[in-house]
Amino acid sequence: TTCSSVAVWDGKQVHVIANESGDNTTPSWVCYLSNGQRRLGKAAERAAGKYITSTVYHSKRLIGRPYSETMQDEKAALHWPFGVTNHGGNAGLEITIAGTGDEEGVTKIVTPEEVAAAVLSYLKRVAEDFIGRPVHKAVVTVPAYFSDSQRQAT
Repeated sequence: TTCSSVAVWDGKQVHVIANESGDNTTPSWVCYLSNGQRRLGKAAERAAGKYITSTVYHSKRLIGRPYSETMQDEKAALHWPFGVTNHGGNAGLEITIAGTGDEEGVTKIVTPEEVAAAVLSYLKRVAEDFIGRPVHKAVVTVPAYFSDSQRQAT
């Protein structure tokens, strides 16, 4: 999936929450910068022009899947600027950190699960800002085509 969204149930109805950009959907993009910084959603999408080698997108399709050579075909078809590598038997995403800090130019492996966790953390913060209190429980939906292993990894 390319976008994510967050909503809250108030006891009577569901309210879809707009993100910081005012949109009801957030691109599932993460841009990793030096010194541990990262940009998420629209900010990552906008930063991709400058920091393409450290920006990850459309990676949910790799969650919970064992690494295989066919993933290289997916990488080519989707024009991913990051590498897909075998990381402990699962897919790893090879990025080159961007920015001006100590980590600039360093190659790093992130997992699709880490990328999804970053997006979910962002959405949690959006929800907490909206309702004015911490969120302790959530329902996470996944695409219908996800396998059982992909559902569990999410």
